Amino acid sequence: MHDHDTRLLVYAQLAAVCQSRGQLAPRDRFLVLTGMAALQAGLPTLAERCREMILQHNPHHLLHRFSSFQMAATTADFQAYVRQLDRNHPYERAEYLLLGLGGGPVPPNLPPGESPGEYAARLLGSSISGG
Repeated sequence: MHDHDTRLLVYAQLAAVCQSRGQLAPRDRFLVLTGMAALQAGLPTLAERCREMILQHNPHHLLHRFSSFQMAATTADFQAYVRQLDRNHPYERAEYLLLGLGGGPVPPNLPPGESPGEYAARLLGSSISGG
């Protein structure tokens, strides 16, 4: 599994855990990191799902200024925001947090035939078909 796939899975799992606990602010931060990992994995549809979920909760989020997650990722403002999130929630800390919250193995054991992108999309209540 590629590093961006592992990051995608960990951050998507954290976003799903936060969602289930009603912790929407941290969920949104993990969704941004999930979206960036999705773009790195070549999954713009999944990144867009992350953007939609964030804007449903917070219509004034930095992402609202952009027509897509992919467009946001090309701007200096958004890149600075992502760097800040990476500093505050580095992968190693996210992995540790997920394990502490009772998450399974990192990376998770995927169901047979399911890609990391499909698994992450399912966690977020979506699919990656067409993307």
